[in-house]
Amino acid sequence: MATIMLRNISEELMEQIRQAAALERRSIPAEVLHLTEIGLRDTLRYRRHKQAIESLRRRLADKPRFPVSSTELLDEDRQS
Repeated sequence: MATIMLRNISEELMEQIRQAAALERRSIPAEVLHLTEIGLRDTLRYRRHKQAIESLRRRLADKPRFPVSSTELLDEDRQS
């Protein structure tokens, strides 16, 4: 298993990690690993969603938003 060493962690961040670890009854290394896993999972999910949205926008860019104009719909409604 790989090992990572983190340096230059601010006291504020370290205190937040300590508090989170205590709340979850985890060691500090276990909490850092947990937070890293969650952050990576959420980041990858965000990127996939962003790519899907961009793909949809590209596919829909050349299509009219409304195939019928509002004027046509109003005229049709008035006639019925």
